[in-house]
Amino acid sequence: MEEWIKSLVWYAVIGLIAGFIAARVMKLRGNPLYYMLLGVAGAIIGGVLFQILGSILSFMFNLVVATVGAIILILLWRGYQSKKRWR
Repeated sequence: MEEWIKSLVWYAVIGLIAGFIAARVMKLRGNPLYYMLLGVAGAIIGGVLFQILGSILSFMFNLVVATVGAIILILLWRGYQSKKRWR
């Protein structure tokens, strides 16, 4: 089974449970299946947004780490160059 299908099934299962729990916590009346289906939709939307946000945050973190590394390397290089000049 492909990875995206597994993810979709997992979001559906989690969404069914989350929708049921949310309806109970909010003491909603009516058909519980309706709230369970809303939970599935919410889980899928939340999962997609989480993956997008995770990708953006991962990129930003990598950019910060790379920038700090570059700054350290430039400082070390400048220190080496200045010592070389004074010899």
